[in-house]
Amino acid sequence: MICQPRQTYKTTIVELLTTHAYIYELKNVDIPFMHIRENDTLRNAEMFRDYVTALPPYMNPWYGRNKLPGLKSLKYDEHGTTIKILSSADSEVKAKDKMRGMTLFVGFVDEYEYIPYISSVIAGAAPAIISGRNIARETGGRTCMMYASTPGDLETSTGKEAQRMIDMTPPFSEHMYDLTPDEIDNMFNGLNNQEGAGSSNPVSMLYIEFNHIQLRKDDVWLREQYNEAVRTGKLAEYRRGVLLQRFRGGDSELFRQEDIDYLQEHVKSPDYEIFIMKKYHLYVYKHTIIMSDINSDTPYFDITVPYLIGIDVASGGG
Repeated sequence: MICQPRQTYKTTIVELLTTHAYIYELKNVDIPFMHIRENDTLRNAEMFRDYVTALPPYMNPWYGRNKLPGLKSLKYDEHGTTIKILSSADSEVKAKDKMRGMTLFVGFVDEYEYIPYISSVIAGAAPAIISGRNIARETGGRTCMMYASTPGDLETSTGKEAQRMIDMTPPFSEHMYDLTPDEIDNMFNGLNNQEGAGSSNPVSMLYIEFNHIQLRKDDVWLREQYNEAVRTGKLAEYRRGVLLQRFRGGDSELFRQEDIDYLQEHVKSPDYEIFIMKKYHLYVYKHTIIMSDINSDTPYFDITVPYLIGIDVASGGG
């Protein structure tokens, strides 16, 4: 699950990953593309087709054809791989059938935080996703269902439903790059290396969020987005689509630009991030340390201070 501001190429990133799987990794499978409306899905399918046809001839499965395949029949004939066009359902029962019956290795659900009954869609697809995952594990292949969106509206049923999914999904951390293959397997299988810690729920999905700074957008870009939101009266869209805020409310001006500027000038990012038990995130800020343990992997604390670690168990959705 990836969340980042609008117009920062999140759809492009997912579709390029899908293009690689479509050409090189998959055979005799359907790859579902899903969006709120069919026209939106077809737009993504057209983008996918453009990426494939822009490749060199030896990578383009449609090279030399007199006519490109239609957007509803994007098939790699030699591999038997097809892009399947899906849109949202108008009932929970129909939502469960959207991806049922397939063996799912790769899929792309765009703007999932705005798709009605999205949890039912995923629940109906769960057996197909698990089947694809098991086959990939046995054959040395790879599988990944990808969900991209900007934050939803917590006043709506779709926004609330997506928020519940996010609350249950562990956030990605760059510390995961440091995990060994065995530690990664333990994390995804719900096992725990810590003595006496027992087991936890298996991890089948990660939530990844990139803000505008991480995507190399500066404060000038941010101010331009805000000014345009004020001009068009779309402040809620600015808060969700640019600042990545999840909240209840509409387009009324709930804050002034000078307040935003003040917060940006005074916000302090964590200096360190610690991965407790290879699972829990602890953000640490630099502070006065009189005596530290220089042999520790985390020499960020004063060993004479009895630090307390608090855990907020609430989801924040209520």
